[in-house]
Amino acid sequence: KPLYGPQFGTTLEPERQSSYEIGTEWRFSNNRFGIELTYYSNTTKNQLLNIPAPATNAEGVSNYTFNGGVIKNNGLEAVLSAKAINNDKFKWDITLNYSHNNNEVSELPDSGTVILTAAGVNSYRYSLQNGQPFGVIEGINVKRDAQGRMLLNADGSIQKTEFEAVGNANPDFMLGFSNSFKLGSFFANVLIDGRFGGNVMSLTEAINDEFGVSKATGDARNAGGVEINAVYPDGTPFAGLYDANRYYKQVG
Repeated sequence: KPLYGPQFGTTLEPERQSSYEIGTEWRFSNNRFGIELTYYSNTTKNQLLNIPAPATNAEGVSNYTFNGGVIKNNGLEAVLSAKAINNDKFKWDITLNYSHNNNEVSELPDSGTVILTAAGVNSYRYSLQNGQPFGVIEGINVKRDAQGRMLLNADGSIQKTEFEAVGNANPDFMLGFSNSFKLGSFFANVLIDGRFGGNVMSLTEAINDEFGVSKATGDARNAGGVEINAVYPDGTPFAGLYDANRYYKQVG
């Protein structure tokens, strides 16, 4: 069946983008050193987005396509370059690139949240939220009281929140460090990229914990359980060790 398509009763409009860019470039010492600075700003309206469609739907598609609000980007890019060594036998060129981008989503319809990737069997999902950068990571947390104690139900099970924002994958800034070498007819380029800030999520540890095959679960079983700071609904503190299998089945 088709992967993408609009939902019945909706129409799609073309995306509209307005942008501007200001930059300057400086060269020194007969082009041996260089500086480039660029500031940009763009706004995209009627952004085309895709969300998972119900398994059974009248349109017969896997994902609904719709126009989703406004996405704004602005940021700064800077490039420093230098010819560290420049002679007939050996050349070494260095380039350092810095980039920083601010991103914000707004004017999403209805609740102001659009789920991009459904959670399925996982405890995390990817979403758009008004006033937040593109791609919020939402997860399910353990409920805690004002003292930071884990909240338990009367049967001892762990109380959990609904989905809530726990992070965002967008980096604070990025760096690129490039080195080009030329020796006679031999040429080599070495590039190092760095992403600083932002969140990265891996479910490997969660799955290993849930199935009891991680080192943490083994250590907990050997210790006779998990030591937790928790309280029951009536205010009674939890005493003793929490069963390792029961604990990791819930938090994994």
